[in-house]
Amino acid sequence: MVRFDLIDQEETSMEDFKNVLLKDWNSHSSKIHLKMDGPTCREFFDALIKTFPNNSMTLKNLFITSGLILRPDGKKYNYNTLKNAPTRTPISKQNEVLNTIFQSLK
Repeated sequence: MVRFDLIDQEETSMEDFKNVLLKDWNSHSSKIHLKMDGPTCREFFDALIKTFPNNSMTLKNLFITSGLILRPDGKKYNYNTLKNAPTRTPISKQNEVLNTIFQSLK
């Protein structure tokens, strides 16, 4: 994600990234600062769910309830923007990049 400039590496360390995705949300103060627009975030979430199908995380839980994944400006993503992204933008600008990233995880 760093190589494709999808994550703010000055604000997000590798440890923060792992903490947010692997640990209980209340057990750390880590945050992930993404450099993604709404449609790209939605595709990121969809790819994450497809790659790890035993995960029961919802879009709302990951991006809104947790408060641990933030936009480039440091604010939370808007749930309606993420939820409705596929109807407005069926394929994001970073679609190929996300496919490349998640293919390497399979």
